[in-house]
Amino acid sequence: LSEYAISDDEEFIPYSVFDQAVYPFEIGDTLTAYTTASDGNVYATNAVYATAHDAATGTVANTTATEFWLGYNGLSGGNYYVYRGFVYFDTSSLGAGSGITAAVISFYGYDSIQTDAGQPDLAIVQGVQDDPLAADDFGDHLLKTTLGHDAYFARANWITTGYNDITLNATGRGWISKTATTKFCTRVKGDIDKLTPTGDNGIRCWSNEKGAGYQPKLVTTYLPAVPPQT
Repeated sequence: LSEYAISDDEEFIPYSVFDQAVYPFEIGDTLTAYTTASDGNVYATNAVYATAHDAATGTVANTTATEFWLGYNGLSGGNYYVYRGFVYFDTSSLGAGSGITAAVISFYGYDSIQTDAGQPDLAIVQGVQDDPLAADDFGDHLLKTTLGHDAYFARANWITTGYNDITLNATGRGWISKTATTKFCTRVKGDIDKLTPTGDNGIRCWSNEKGAGYQPKLVTTYLPAVPPQT
């Protein structure tokens, strides 16, 4: 709530605010949602990069650990590995008639690695994954390459001492469900651009299982639905 909050769900706005307002006067709110226990990543691996990258089915590698790869495009032990990350937020309380005006998704950094410049830069794309996460969610997001924000989040700016904030643009805000679970997929630039890696390139964050203060979160600013006038 605003600076006029008197409790967790109430605020007292003095009359002077309304006297100085330009009408119609809109009152907004924010919803903070944390990723569910379904979050994690799916990876595919093969000695041929194109085969790993384009795989229809991957291996569910990490849905219960305290951290996971938001995206990875790498070469290790003679095999190529591609990881895609997935997060889930319960945004059903927004309500069908609400209007979303802003949204920020935040990841508490665990670590990152780069061999090939630019390849681990992070992207958030539309999520259409199952819940719980399934192996074929890897291939289902191959063609999800449109960013939900204005530019890649550079690996050089990734911090491990707090949250990394990514502001969603109109496209990304359009993927937020007002009545159910909002899903996002995360990929790195090397994966989206299908760039053959020469080594490790990835970004990792803390997961739901890490607990309060570390879980990926989505903060949505919205105008509540206007009730019917009688």
